[in-house]
Amino acid sequence: NEECGQGPVQFAQYGNGLQLLFQDGEFKGWFLDEAGLTTADGIGVGTTRADLNAARPVEIDPQSSLGIEFTAGDVSGFLTAADGSGTVESLYAGDTCFFR
Repeated sequence: NEECGQGPVQFAQYGNGLQLLFQDGEFKGWFLDEAGLTTADGIGVGTTRADLNAARPVEIDPQSSLGIEFTAGDVSGFLTAADGSGTVESLYAGDTCFFR
């Protein structure tokens, strides 16, 4: 993709919803939007807001133009709802190619 903010990047897309981002041949980040894979502490797509809060300190980005975006330590993502009924709908870390 030539249009990412950090310059041209390449992606590797897997059938389990995992996308890896590379720039200049180096791994730079990842994005996950399907259930199945989790972090070492069990956070994945479908994790409840309560379980996310129990595992990591969570900060919601009120300025996000992309949805209900959060940061939880070194992992970020999006929730289906801002209140306690929300679940993780995607996760990412490192560089991304989001158009804000």
